[in-house]
Amino acid sequence: MTGRYSPNFRKKETDFVLGCWRKSESCSLVGVGSSGKSNLLRHLTAAPFKRAEKDDSLFRAVMIDPKMLSPIVVSEAPEAIRCWAGYELMIHHLYMAFYPFEMFSPQEIDSLNNSYQAFQDTKNPLYAYISVRHFEFALSLFMRHDVQIVFMFDEFEEMLKHLPVRFFLTLRGMRDAYKRQLSFLTFTRAPLPDLIAAYNIDTLHIEPFSEIFTDNQVFVGLYEEADARAMVKDVLHRYGKQVPDAAAQFLLWASGGHAGLLRTGAKVLDTLDLSLLQNQPDDALKLFAAKEALRAENTILWHSLSAPERRLLKTLSVANPKVDLEAADTKATFELLLNKGLLIVHNRRVLLHPPVFQQYVAALGG
Repeated sequence: MTGRYSPNFRKKETDFVLGCWRKSESCSLVGVGSSGKSNLLRHLTAAPFKRAEKDDSLFRAVMIDPKMLSPIVVSEAPEAIRCWAGYELMIHHLYMAFYPFEMFSPQEIDSLNNSYQAFQDTKNPLYAYISVRHFEFALSLFMRHDVQIVFMFDEFEEMLKHLPVRFFLTLRGMRDAYKRQLSFLTFTRAPLPDLIAAYNIDTLHIEPFSEIFTDNQVFVGLYEEADARAMVKDVLHRYGKQVPDAAAQFLLWASGGHAGLLRTGAKVLDTLDLSLLQNQPDDALKLFAAKEALRAENTILWHSLSAPERRLLKTLSVANPKVDLEAADTKATFELLLNKGLLIVHNRRVLLHPPVFQQYVAALGG
């Protein structure tokens, strides 16, 4: 990322995503609440990207934020209206990403503007029903110029919840039409198959869309040490705080490298009792985890998890937990929590992680 982070920021995840983009393949990122997804997505939009033997200036990673969906998107709205809302959001961000359209002729710019304006032409009773055609035509203008586009869907859960399957199937159709130029990235808090099941979406119905992500899923876990140190340094600088190295090292360990816990912890790190940290580190951890700001951050993390994940974490938070991690109903959840970095195996023991999160879960009780 430019600015605060080095070019190697989130290197594992960045290399994975850019590898998919070079092959024009879609991919799915999965991460818990406050895992630093906004920083990662901004980094990806700015990361150096090289297209083999092609003009790199004709590549765009276009961010799509479902919070910007039209408020008309409700479950009671007709399917065509809900599809229109999805296409309208996408064409709006596509328009902004390429403006002022230097690769287009005046005639092409006029054509794009006409398609863009057609989305607001509510005088036409068919405006919502033919919105897919306007979006398809606008997209084709870019494809003619050998442009490569990745639509990055942040908080993709919201789109799955509010938009009909028909919308996603049309995206798959467009992807098939422009396989070397169009792909998608989703960022969610759970794997796509789990979300599809949780929202009672017909698996077979949406499969033509969901299957394009099957082979390209990566978990966005905890920061590597270099990234974690950079974040702590940045937060301390922005808030004009200075702390001893021992306090910063404590935060790196206590937060486990979780982005939200690092950011919040750095803001209150100057309140840490250094003598307690040196003489009674366990008590220092308990007091640190009990700070209101960190409890609030842990609550966000906790509620980003599914009910089975929360149940298993509570079970494992007690001494000598009685649970069969090889049982069919727990194995998948256990592996998911390992991938998210919320469980670690140390000396053949399963431990909750990061330490401040372990303190939070233990305080919840049974």
